[in-house]
Amino acid sequence: MSEEPAPESEPPAKPELRPRSAIIAQRMRLLTGVREELLVRIPAERTRYTALAAVMICTASIGGFSMFFALSEILGKAEAWFVFLAVFWTIFILCIDCWLVSSTAGSRWRTRVSVLLPRLAIAAVFGVVIAEPLVLRVFQTGIVSHVRQERQDTIDNLRTALVECNPIPGIAAAPHPPRVGCTGMILNISNPAAASLARMQALQRQESELQTLVNTETAQLTRLQNIVNDECNGHSGLGFTGIVGNGPACHQDQQDVSAYRASHTIGAQNAELNNLNEQIRSLQGSLSGQQADYRAAIAQAIAQRLRQETPPSAPIGMAERFKALTYLSLSNAFIGVASWFVRIFFILIDCLPVLVKFISGSTPYDRLVDIEIASAEKRFGRENDTSNAIADEENATVLRKAKAEAARRRKEIDLEILRQDSERETDKEDAVDELWRRKFKARSSAGARADRSEGGLDWSSNPSWNEYDQAVPHINGSSSHMDDAAGVATE
Repeated sequence: MSEEPAPESEPPAKPELRPRSAIIAQRMRLLTGVREELLVRIPAERTRYTALAAVMICTASIGGFSMFFALSEILGKAEAWFVFLAVFWTIFILCIDCWLVSSTAGSRWRTRVSVLLPRLAIAAVFGVVIAEPLVLRVFQTGIVSHVRQERQDTIDNLRTALVECNPIPGIAAAPHPPRVGCTGMILNISNPAAASLARMQALQRQESELQTLVNTETAQLTRLQNIVNDECNGHSGLGFTGIVGNGPACHQDQQDVSAYRASHTIGAQNAELNNLNEQIRSLQGSLSGQQADYRAAIAQAIAQRLRQETPPSAPIGMAERFKALTYLSLSNAFIGVASWFVRIFFILIDCLPVLVKFISGSTPYDRLVDIEIASAEKRFGRENDTSNAIADEENATVLRKAKAEAARRRKEIDLEILRQDSERETDKEDAVDELWRRKFKARSSAGARADRSEGGLDWSSNPSWNEYDQAVPHINGSSSHMDDAAGVATE
């Protein structure tokens, strides 16, 4: 009989292939802290928690962009390594949001404000940190313009103060005093023009005084000469004779002129005045060169001092941006209100994961989590009670064994005490017997010697001693109750 062919076994079922989008959604839901074994029972909840995970990812991404912008504003330029810090900050924000969302699983926490408020406070703090760089980025144009204008104004004011506080000798000073104090504004530069100017001013004063004197004396001399001319020409009038010719009056006026010329050296004074004017012209020539050199030195020193200030085109730091935004907000109400709206907007975006979780209300997943937690608590309570009961029984058994062991040890100790007491009594009796034997032996020896010395009797042959020894029932060898130490009767 031919064997029938064995039926072919069915091929193993191939595992169901899940679409890539489902796999991505499942990995995204891990961020919310949900458990897929519970979502299997309520598939409709998957969409909710996938969307919540997407909100968390977007919030963390905004935080990463904020970190990138903050680093760019702090250092004034963007660097490639900022990307690594931005990615790290994104992951950190994502971890914080994951904890905030996963710690609110279940529905019992909604009745406890003390649980919600700390999470919202943490989210708000992170929102402020994330929002500020983004607010600065939104108002970047106005902030940069204000900062650069402020820097330029600072440089211009400093230049004006340095110029006003370091005037060039011989040049007319500003008609108004410096707008700021000159403390710290004086430039330490050698100024030879000052000495030349002082010398020239002294010569000019001397020339002015001498010129005044020469002018006065020349005018007086001219007046006297005019008197001579009028008198000698016969002019009539007050103080004139009206006689033409070199008369006595004319001669007297000529003597007055000669005397005045002799007493006033107008010629020598004019020569000295010419000399002073020559010296002044020479000093003016050298002073012009010294002033030009000093002006160049002052300009160079001022330029060097201004280079210490921040140039308008330099990178703008975070502190300057905050200061500029504050100024713009105070000076322009619209910018102030808009900046706060933008700031609140980004804070709310960062708080969205917790707010979305709270606004969603109690979901079927939350109720399943409550049931599982309650079951776990009951199961743990029963296991704990069982463990406590087992531990109590084991403790009772151990205690009973310990008590029995203690009783046995007490009995052994009592027996040991009795044995030791018996051994001490036996040792005492042996000692007493030994003491009696020694005494008896000593008495017997003394008596035997005495008898031998008196009668020469042989006491060793007397049978009464042996019979006596055998008849003694007591440990001290006495037929009566005698004290072991003294041999006194105690009947």
